[in-house]
Amino acid sequence: MGTVAKEVAPEVVGVIDVDGVIQEIDIQAVLDRIDLNALLDRIDLDLLLDRMDVNALLDRLDVDQIVAKLDVNAVLGQVDVDALVERTQIGSLIARSGAGVAGKVLDVARSQGVGLDSFVHRSMNRFLRRDPAAIPAGPPLLVGLAHPTAT
Repeated sequence: MGTVAKEVAPEVVGVIDVDGVIQEIDIQAVLDRIDLNALLDRIDLDLLLDRMDVNALLDRLDVDQIVAKLDVNAVLGQVDVDALVERTQIGSLIARSGAGVAGKVLDVARSQGVGLDSFVHRSMNRFLRRDPAAIPAGPPLLVGLAHPTAT
């Protein structure tokens, strides 16, 4: 503003109905003339972020709504599983858990075998009409060790 405008401005402002002038302005036409990119280039984002209360902003976010919009399948589709396995010890965990599963399967098979053996043994004793009281409780040496006070 020039020197003359500075001297005239207070006198003109006193005479002009500023509210009436503002009501007559086409705000959309003013906004259309603004170069938004030039305006954004002038903003100091670091200063803006320093003044912002990030915790208050996070409190206003609806995390459930954000998670509901998240496409988990699309996110997981972008995961490089091979690279993830290489960076972790998941491979050794899988090997150990695989061995653990195999061991449990073998234990179940052995248990079933023992159960089948007992079933066959009882069935044969009935078929041959053996007296259950006459059947030994186990091998003589083991039965003797199980009950050291029996002798």
